[in-house]
Amino acid sequence: AFMTGGATAWTVLAIATVALVLSGVVKYTWPGRRMREAGVSNRALLAGAVLGIVGFFVIPIVGLFIGFVLGVYLAELYRLKTNDLAWPATLHALKGVGLSMLVELFGALIASGVWLTGALLS
Repeated sequence: AFMTGGATAWTVLAIATVALVLSGVVKYTWPGRRMREAGVSNRALLAGAVLGIVGFFVIPIVGLFIGFVLGVYLAELYRLKTNDLAWPATLHALKGVGLSMLVELFGALIASGVWLTGALLS
């Protein structure tokens, strides 16, 4: 929009920005609220993130996923003291992270579609 100028370019920029900002806000609030309602602790998510990063470097490609699941599970097992409670909490955390990723993907697809439409119109 800065380089091209014109009403179409600025409209595309505005709509794409709104889509990305809204999806950015929703991706943190909606899954976070669902995980809190399910009883998943923030400490478990932090442990999952840390072990996910470690796993990314230890096991290429799938290590991030394995490390996240293991970190959340171990943190919830430590907190809840039983597998019968820790595993469902881990599944809720995985669903929340998956929902967050889908919301972010949807926002990016909307922004990309708006940009493509603007590029074809101008």
